[in-house]
Amino acid sequence: MLLGSFGGHMMSQDERQIEFDGSAGLQAFQLLQRREEWGRRRSKENKARQTFRAGTLGIIFTTSSALNGYQQSALANST
Repeated sequence: MLLGSFGGHMMSQDERQIEFDGSAGLQAFQLLQRREEWGRRRSKENKARQTFRAGTLGIIFTTSSALNGYQQSALANST
């Protein structure tokens, strides 16, 4: 489906030629690569949040919208 969304096909109509090695295939693989890199960054962000909440990370740079959640977590951990 991803390859098709870029106008490509896995195989020729007669299924004798591979056709995903053109520009559509490259675009599909590049999109998958970007998705994988984004997933790794997200995983690192989630680990940082968890360790900050656990008190084992001393400082975290994030948006101010996360402040309330961190405050609630600190209150819950202090009781």
